[in-house]
Amino acid sequence: MNRREMCLICKEQCPVNAVVLDDRKRPYVDSHKCVGCGACENACPLDEAAIKIISI
Repeated sequence: MNRREMCLICKEQCPVNAVVLDDRKRPYVDSHKCVGCGACENACPLDEAAIKIISI
């Protein structure tokens, strides 16, 4: 999947709106909102998910 298209499936699937966009419209996880459910990681269409949920 390298079509130079913005993929926001992770943002769309997040039930608590923890995936937000930076000033360049790139998604990142707001750790204060994230509940660690993994919906974003599981929804990623890449063979190896572009987003990983880890416990800290």
